[in-house]
Amino acid sequence: MKKLVIIAGFVVLVAVATGLAQYRWPNMTTVQRVWVEKLGNNDDAERFRFQLAIELGKNGFTAWDGADGADGIVKGTFSYKNFSDKSGAAANLRIMSPDNKEIWGLSVNDPKTDRKGDSSLWVAQEVAKRMKEQKANEIKWFKGKK
Repeated sequence: MKKLVIIAGFVVLVAVATGLAQYRWPNMTTVQRVWVEKLGNNDDAERFRFQLAIELGKNGFTAWDGADGADGIVKGTFSYKNFSDKSGAAANLRIMSPDNKEIWGLSVNDPKTDRKGDSSLWVAQEVAKRMKEQKANEIKWFKGKK
């Protein structure tokens, strides 16, 4: 009887391990087509959304026109403050899988409040660059695990 319980336990353990091995956790390696959702209810957030789509294209991703068919969906918030002599921008974002599982998240704040030019463009460039770096790091990691 004891042997039967041990064998049954081993069979269950193998079945669970096999099921987990077949499940692919969402990760940046699968993200190519990216849809950027609305990130706020103002013109600055909408402008940032378009800037981010352009910068993603420059960093090897494909900006996608809608969530249907996208590999990754960018969700989150964007804020922009414009003063007479300086501006500041910040984005808090999550990259989600098509089935709404979080793949990766990041926060980017423009550290230079006296930046000449568009602070929101700098944040868009930084987000796209970090997404590209994260994808490359995950690809390296997964190749090392095989």
